[in-house]
Amino acid sequence: MDLCNLEVIIYRSAPVSACFLIFVLILSLAGCLTTIPPQEDLVRDTQNLLLSNDIDFDSAITRLGKIADSIPYSSQGMDAQFTLATLYISPLNPTPDYHCALVEFTTFFNLYPYDSRAKQASAWVRLLKHYIDSQRTLENTLQKLTIMEINEEKERKERKQNLESLAQVMKNCYAERDSLENTIQSLREVILQMERKYLKRGR
Repeated sequence: MDLCNLEVIIYRSAPVSACFLIFVLILSLAGCLTTIPPQEDLVRDTQNLLLSNDIDFDSAITRLGKIADSIPYSSQGMDAQFTLATLYISPLNPTPDYHCALVEFTTFFNLYPYDSRAKQASAWVRLLKHYIDSQRTLENTLQKLTIMEINEEKERKERKQNLESLAQVMKNCYAERDSLENTIQSLREVILQMERKYLKRGR
């Protein structure tokens, strides 16, 4: 193949190569564009399911957590982060987790302080902190009451044992008193008998 024919082939193949590159570029862009809508749909579907009372909370929390971590600072990531936080405190959630909700709302507020939902997230953070602190105080109070009840029960048993011991001591004292009275009575009779015998001899 001479140089002229090679130049012709390259010249003719150039548009084909350019078209191929453009085609590959379009597919790549299409791929990038199609990665976000499913996540956006997932967030929206989760929000709709939350309103319809039909949602698998564990699965939704896992998926939204992955979205929030994978594309932060995007609209989908912000929606996923906020929805994730609300799932933990939803009244429909059979196992609500207020500590996790506090973490997620705090994360949302720190990452997106200028979002329209930042004030709502901040309010949730304050409320959840107050709730968790109150819950901790209640648990400590209940623990103290439990300890006091245990000590009171222990003291009550000890008092009962002491009363039983005192009752037994008193019972023994009464028995000893009765025995002494019987002994004294017997001695009196002996003394009376001796006096009678003495008087008879004196006559």
